Amino acid sequence: MRTVADMGSGLLEALEGLGLVVRAHDDPAPPASADLLALAASGVGLLRGWRLGGVRTPALMFVPEGALPDRRFELEPLVVLREPAELRAALDALAATGASGTLVLGGTSVDLVRRRVVLQGGGERRLSQLEVDLLAYLAARAGRGVGRDELLLQVWGHAAALSYRAVDMAVMRLRRKLEPEPAEPRFLLSSYGRGYRLVVDAGALPPLPPGGLVGRGGLLDALAARVDVGPVALVGPPGVGVRSVALALAHRWSGLARWLETVSIHTCYGAVDVGGVGSTRRPSGGMVCP
Repeated sequence: MRTVADMGSGLLEALEGLGLVVRAHDDPAPPASADLLALAASGVGLLRGWRLGGVRTPALMFVPEGALPDRRFELEPLVVLREPAELRAALDALAATGASGTLVLGGTSVDLVRRRVVLQGGGERRLSQLEVDLLAYLAARAGRGVGRDELLLQVWGHAAALSYRAVDMAVMRLRRKLEPEPAEPRFLLSSYGRGYRLVVDAGALPPLPPGGLVGRGGLLDALAARVDVGPVALVGPPGVGVRSVALALAHRWSGLARWLETVSIHTCYGAVDVGGVGSTRRPSGGMVCP
């Protein structure tokens, strides 16, 4: 059962009606243990401070009327409600959220804080605050189709959909700034019946060291022949170049492999997921030792 830290949200009855354990929280320090934060618009300053301090607990904000918080992207993961009846849908939306730091879209990177797009060739484009908030909301739900109604509520603050034109025009502007070919988008896609979805390359490969991996060609060939699909860990003592070997393997499968960052699980120092988005969990089998 999920535990909710309630900071005067006005949603107590609705939360308890869904079987959630609700505990009042009036301390300026973040709750030590809670699965969910529930607050009113007056608590936005507190939430922003917690986010800056690294607190990533999902949050519900009840805003019956008025504008949404400024710099919405700093508050993610967050879902705004206009009415208590929207609570179940809001919880579903929060369940689909994930972390969204600096975005990597192919050779393009997006700095949400500085509101700029850095192109692969070195050029730069600026983003409006609305474009940043829209991009951040989609990125926190990367890969999931997000409906226009949801975007109008969560990004624009419109409780009722009068027209989807504002959403479509904003997406068009973003595609012009982000996509190599805006008419044939690769990252900001239309989702049939659901609005739009963002494909974020969260596992972009770090570059190989200058000169590549010298003297390891035979080892790479042998390892590649043993790899199937799924998370693969290369295990060995520190200092023998396990991370470099893992990175070289990932570059061999460029387009199919995603880098899972260097991890330290016992003696595991490099991890690659072949054929999909993986995690840094220890694989249940198929350990490959150089």
